[in-house]
Amino acid sequence: MHEKLIFIDDDIIWIGSLNTLSFSDTQEIMERRVSRNVFNDYVRTLRLNELINEYEDGCPKCPICGSEVVASEGRKEPYYWRCVQDNCYKRSIDQPTIEGGKITCSNCAGKLEYGEWGGKPHWRCIGNRKHRQPIARTHLLLPEMRKIIPKKELKKLDEMFGIVYSDSSKKDYSKQHDLFGDL
Repeated sequence: MHEKLIFIDDDIIWIGSLNTLSFSDTQEIMERRVSRNVFNDYVRTLRLNELINEYEDGCPKCPICGSEVVASEGRKEPYYWRCVQDNCYKRSIDQPTIEGGKITCSNCAGKLEYGEWGGKPHWRCIGNRKHRQPIARTHLLLPEMRKIIPKKELKKLDEMFGIVYSDSSKKDYSKQHDLFGDL
């Protein structure tokens, strides 16, 4: 689709294909709706409040490399967050942001430990042992998370995710490939 949405006040929405700030001679159209219900439905569907809240303290920064994080069109969600640097950092709307170089439990924001359950590497919540989440490639790019994993297991995970770590303080992204899947 080639759609644009313009939200005005709390009840006017323009919907259509027209590039409103750069049009001249075009056959594209825009529809104007004046309805708080329609306006709110689009806000909910697009998760607009979550998008705007991410910018409350300025432009979001990548917890791995410090570059800008931007919203990008998603497949299963209206958007997802990604670092502008290739193969660096991505997260879905519902994943918590990484603070202090550590990820937290996706269920309760508790501290995590490393383990293997069902033959696959996972993080397990220390506060609630029933909370588990799979390890993602991006987690292994965080030095604080790498410290939690035993060295032997860390080597296996680096190989599995295609991560080349020249030493504990430098990352070599040149041989890494994107294993994030479709967000």
